[in-house]
Amino acid sequence: ADGVMNFREFKHCCTSIESDLARLQREDRDAELELERVQIQAAKRQAEWRERAEQRQGLLRSVPRPNRDAGAGTRALASLGYLLPLLDAVRFFAPEAFSFVGMIGLPVALKLLQPLVLLVITMLASRWSVPHLIRFNLNQA
Repeated sequence: ADGVMNFREFKHCCTSIESDLARLQREDRDAELELERVQIQAAKRQAEWRERAEQRQGLLRSVPRPNRDAGAGTRALASLGYLLPLLDAVRFFAPEAFSFVGMIGLPVALKLLQPLVLLVITMLASRWSVPHLIRFNLNQA
């Protein structure tokens, strides 16, 4: 009450300041450790991202370029895929026409030929070496 600080009060203040300083230093050290941990995780994520990007680039380089040929021969071959529905029409709607002409074995041959044609169309439609126009039309047929 006299405005003069005695030794016990001074020691209490110093102890309080020292404990606050120690607490602040611990918090700073913890914050630095947390920052270092976050930076390490970010570096790991960035390295993983770079590795994935390199893998994607390698995969894209290994995929063959599509064949974009659109010449007259390619267009003619592309239209042949639409003969499969024509085989259906001939097989179901005109078997009697073949018997009049004298080609009795042709409807039987068409029945055996059609599944084979369907398998060949499916195989060709999935090959990258076949021009894109032909693959597209075979998938449509």
